[in-house]
Amino acid sequence: MAISIGQVYEACHPLDEGRRIRVVGMPVNTKVLVESLPTGGRGARRRNIETSQLHASATTRSGAARRTGYALVEDVQ
Repeated sequence: MAISIGQVYEACHPLDEGRRIRVVGMPVNTKVLVESLPTGGRGARRRNIETSQLHASATTRSGAARRTGYALVEDVQ
């Protein structure tokens, strides 16, 4: 899966209540710059996360629901 600027990901952990992030910087080594999408009065926050935390699907290869990381919900082409 190729990571590109503008992609939107949603948190996989059920307690994160569907928090979303957007890629705003290209991957450097093993990290990518993302920003939180504003929800409930919170502003956008930028931070680096590991590229291994970004997944193409909310399910694993075996079909189980992911409980960590972020799943792609909106791809920019």
